[in-house]
Amino acid sequence: RMQGQMLIEIMVAMAISALFLPALLTGIVASQEGRAQQKLRFNATALLKEAEEAVRSVRDIGWTNVAAKQGVITHPIVSGTNWALADGTESINGYTRKVEVDDVWRDGSGEIVADGTGSLDPSTLEVLTTVSWSTPYDSSVTSSNYITRINGNQSDSDSELPTPTPTPTLTPTATPTPSPYLAP
Repeated sequence: RMQGQMLIEIMVAMAISALFLPALLTGIVASQEGRAQQKLRFNATALLKEAEEAVRSVRDIGWTNVAAKQGVITHPIVSGTNWALADGTESINGYTRKVEVDDVWRDGSGEIVADGTGSLDPSTLEVLTTVSWSTPYDSSVTSSNYITRINGNQSDSDSELPTPTPTPTLTPTATPTPSPYLAP
């Protein structure tokens, strides 16, 4: 009778193990893969942020440096001591990076609208930056930013745009008030 009861206990323990062991092992494996994927995503995000800053730097040098790349897939490169945009995608240690520049359209109230449904805004561009990788599985990080002209960086073809006039600033001056503690 004792041997029969022990046999039943062993079978119940094996059944419980058979139910929980696959779930436990799957969780451990997924955790390890998730950690590797997290590191890849972190590196991709760093490359994405670098590309965003490079595009801003190229814009700061001259608006036409970015505007001329509309509709062309590009990537950032260092040219001398400055950033520039080169045609095509870029491969960096298993990652693929690309930058796409597109026009921006606005409605009558100045809100951004879908392509072609409003007026072209010649002073704003949309920049779509993507970094992708394929190990352990296909993944990517993408950002969409709008850049605008700054510091009057316009090209010769933009002469129809008004040049902003500086606004004079007034510096307040203090008016002395008599002290109530001083005798007249």
